[in-house]
Amino acid sequence: MLKKNKLEIHIANLTPGAHAFDFEIDSHFFDAFGQSEFAEATSKVHIVLQKSETMITADITCEGVYQLICDRSLEPFQEPFSLENKVYFKFGETDVELDVDLYQINFGSINIDFGQLIYDFISLSIPARKLHPSQRTEEEIFEKGESYYFSTSEPEKTQEPDQRWSALKNLFSNEN
Repeated sequence: MLKKNKLEIHIANLTPGAHAFDFEIDSHFFDAFGQSEFAEATSKVHIVLQKSETMITADITCEGVYQLICDRSLEPFQEPFSLENKVYFKFGETDVELDVDLYQINFGSINIDFGQLIYDFISLSIPARKLHPSQRTEEEIFEKGESYYFSTSEPEKTQEPDQRWSALKNLFSNEN
């Protein structure tokens, strides 16, 4: 069972340079935040920390699946997600959020807890309109960027041009 504090990374002994960390989270992680919308969710989290003398840059990648309830049919369905975010941690006197993706952490900080950040990133990736794949129209699929071929009819067969139009075209070409 992964609790939210299991996404802490010990930074005190990290040397300058790149360091990679991998985590797997499931619905227990979301339960720690009291979120019922993620009844069944799994995700792989990959964090690459780039540490320097004055700051740490975190490249965060999450890929997974969560179960949603369709807004139209109330059917549950699995929705894959993939997201990438970059967060900056600047060393300073106190711990404070300076901007959406910029944090100041104390020089003496031992750990960085990524639990709340990951939770927020995944929560914000939930589509505003939750539609079961069988309920989506062509426009909705196009808006989401999915590459499904969405058609229930046979492809159109090319028809030979009507001979009457061909005869009229010949009249115009014979005027010269």
